[in-house]
Amino acid sequence: MLEILRESFAELNKKVKYCSFKSNDHLQEGLEGKTDVDLLVARKDADMLGVILMKLGFKRTLAGYGVRNHSREGFLGLDENTGKLVYLDVQYTLLFGENRVREYALDALAQLTLDTRIMHADYDVFISHPAIELETLLVRAALKFGFFERFRAILGMQHWSNSWEEQFCEIQIRRRASEAPDDQQPSWLGRELQIPRDVSNRYLVSVRRLVKSKLKFQRSHGALAGAATRFAMELNGILCWFNRTHFGQRLGFRRKSLVTGGVPIVLVGVDGSGKSTQRKLLAKKLGWKLDSCSVYLGAGDGPASWHRWFLIKLRNSVFKESTRGEGSFGKAGEEKSESVVKRLGKFAWAISLALEKRKKLRSIGRMSRSGVLVLVDRCPQTSTPGFNDGPLLAKLREHSSAPLRAIARFEWRIYQALLEELAPILVQLDLDHATSTERGETLSEPYFAARKQAVDGIAASYRGPVVLVDAKRESGEVSRQIIAGIWQYI
Repeated sequence: MLEILRESFAELNKKVKYCSFKSNDHLQEGLEGKTDVDLLVARKDADMLGVILMKLGFKRTLAGYGVRNHSREGFLGLDENTGKLVYLDVQYTLLFGENRVREYALDALAQLTLDTRIMHADYDVFISHPAIELETLLVRAALKFGFFERFRAILGMQHWSNSWEEQFCEIQIRRRASEAPDDQQPSWLGRELQIPRDVSNRYLVSVRRLVKSKLKFQRSHGALAGAATRFAMELNGILCWFNRTHFGQRLGFRRKSLVTGGVPIVLVGVDGSGKSTQRKLLAKKLGWKLDSCSVYLGAGDGPASWHRWFLIKLRNSVFKESTRGEGSFGKAGEEKSESVVKRLGKFAWAISLALEKRKKLRSIGRMSRSGVLVLVDRCPQTSTPGFNDGPLLAKLREHSSAPLRAIARFEWRIYQALLEELAPILVQLDLDHATSTERGETLSEPYFAARKQAVDGIAASYRGPVVLVDAKRESGEVSRQIIAGIWQYI
């Protein structure tokens, strides 16, 4: 069991009436942070639950429309020892029904589940009585057996899944191990519910009819409204998937976010510090339960706008130069005579890059304001103009030509926007030259020192939260440090 869950359940056992009400055959996986932990909590203890979990560093989550239900909320926590995220899916009554809608609130069964809870044999966690858990499993499966599932059954598809069958068999073993005979074990449906050897579609239909007869006044939707709501929620789920996989979270369809909202998380560091690697690792870890996306704000080999792509192709074909480096048509800061064509090329590159950054910064702002954790690779800044993601036209801000001054100041405002207007969390990946060289980077020591000084200058001048991370360590350990560092700020 993870330490954060050990501490949580130690407190909950004293002050909150709760139990793990389903999938207790997989409780170990939940306590190790591999799956959710599903808890049923007495309504009167809802406030105390929040106080305990928030004190231990948990954060409330906000479910999107497609997965939102009443009397239900989620808490996301971080186990600092392992860097694993844990998710508690909390219900204040038992919500069952067709996929997503969950139109039935089984208050009586919820109360019985809490009244008959038992302590797990191996962990200090209350779980539902095996007889109640078995009944709950059958009721859940039966109420899910709606119109669409019955249509699939007509086509020969079995609604009762292998996962449910495994749970059914495991609960039966625990139920039979109980000292009480069957007629003395707790039950919500009583003798009306006959436990079969094999669960068939026909059996689930009979259970569904039995349960519905007891829940006439406990539906959140009527039949027509329920069907319409399920269609809308399923459609929202599909749109969330497309938004996440094809549109980079730019659309407004959300799956799950923190109640406190989203925030940009900006990764800065010298070459070889692992910014791109960490961006991918963080997207995977945070994206387990939260809406997150990645944005590249550099000028190197990452994604480019159509106009900058055209300039890259022109540079590579005409001037035979690599896409590596801060500027175009020669590295920024080079002291050498340049042709007019090359000067014009650098001017066009600076404008193209500024327009590209402005578009991405606007997108970052919209996504973070709608609840998304935006992982940003590279940091536009104005502390070191012309170098390390600094503005390229800074020298023209005091030019005698008014149009050139206006263009340079326009570019300057764009480079200021990320740190001064979007208020990100700045993650500084600290690395030395030797490690950078070991990782395949070929920067000279003076140039590396200049880049490191520029990165240090960004962190030193930023007035918002800065998380300093030792990037010399293994990538998994670095990502653990990053999540631990940003957790208090998100």
